[in-house]
Amino acid sequence: MPEITPLFPEDDVLVSIKQGETGDCYLLASLDCILNNTDSGSRAAVKSMFKTLADGSVELRIKRHSASEFLDLRKARGELEEKYEYRRDDDYDVFTISRSRLEEIDDEKIAVKSNSLAVKIFERVSSYYLMEQKTEPDFLKRRGSIDAHNFGDSSFDKRHDVDEPKFVGNLLAIKSLEFERAKIFEMIKLKSIFPGHPIYVQMDFDAEITSGHAYRIDKFEENPDVHGGYEVTLSNPHDNSKEEKCSLNNIRSRAPLFSVFSSNIQNTGLLNMILEEIRNNPKSKIIDYLSTLHKGIPDIVEIFNNAGLEERKRMLTFIRSTFGDKNSFMEIMDFQLPLIKAKIDEKQIKRGISEPESSEDTDKKNIDNLFILLSAQRDREQEKPNSDNPSSNDSKLKNDHKESNTSQNKPRN
Repeated sequence: MPEITPLFPEDDVLVSIKQGETGDCYLLASLDCILNNTDSGSRAAVKSMFKTLADGSVELRIKRHSASEFLDLRKARGELEEKYEYRRDDDYDVFTISRSRLEEIDDEKIAVKSNSLAVKIFERVSSYYLMEQKTEPDFLKRRGSIDAHNFGDSSFDKRHDVDEPKFVGNLLAIKSLEFERAKIFEMIKLKSIFPGHPIYVQMDFDAEITSGHAYRIDKFEENPDVHGGYEVTLSNPHDNSKEEKCSLNNIRSRAPLFSVFSSNIQNTGLLNMILEEIRNNPKSKIIDYLSTLHKGIPDIVEIFNNAGLEERKRMLTFIRSTFGDKNSFMEIMDFQLPLIKAKIDEKQIKRGISEPESSEDTDKKNIDNLFILLSAQRDREQEKPNSDNPSSNDSKLKNDHKESNTSQNKPRN
């Protein structure tokens, strides 16, 4: 049996990406951010979607989501050897890809090049969930799902039911939060606290940077000699092993859309009060204090979230005044909010004298908290329909796509 690329490289190895002859930079840049995130468990979450079977075939499980209503296996009839089933009991689309088909996918010349076979599979399967296009590719071809990324109307606004990074996030059951140009300093704050966490950006035409393209942001570095005071290091899906640099002002002038991804999609709308303080005082260190306190009291976010509005205001005051020091915070709580302090004690007792959480586990939770903070502000400033809930459609796959024009941001290629 010929050798094929493994589904994923070793955990400490970069998932390499070299875009092929397709207009799917948004997909590849999103996968670059998700799979090469050293600050969270997102790669592990994606790995859990795959299962290698005894005969060498691979099973891929995709949770039903907002684009599932557009899933149409006619798109793959010329190339699909895999078995498909809808598992109603847990609401998953399940594809079983044969070994021979995996070899063909791995060897496709016009497709993405990667040390991860999973990336190559996602490039294929993602096109099955695209919306109706005015010009359809020839899906009878063996590479029809690859060609699909290059088809659409003149503005490409019918390929996805939501913004592109959210489309990818939904496909992988990864939370995606989008931010416009004005939020760039929130992105800088994110990178300063969690430097290993990539940020996705897509931008309009620019002479210095490739036209209409998506990237992974690796670093913001202060540099008074460049416009905007920061030099930005980008990773291009044309070859994500190479760095590109530009000024902060260059990015700000190109109507950028930023996105961050989190594998924790269970919690929503937490810590609105903290965001209000950050918004009113950009130099606030409340997130840093909360992160410090969280190391000593892992349940502090849950307890804060279950408290009343006035109690949360007072808790924020205590966190700020104690600089996140656990002992000082608990002393104030014992005097000012004894009932909530008792709940904290109860949680700590239930944990017993267990080993403290590793710094890695704590960092992951703190990252998720920050995503929640940013999400709360985003939701408060711009109400959007909720497109994160999995679809509850019947198992029957639709033969015709539902025409829609809900995506407001034009895709980048």
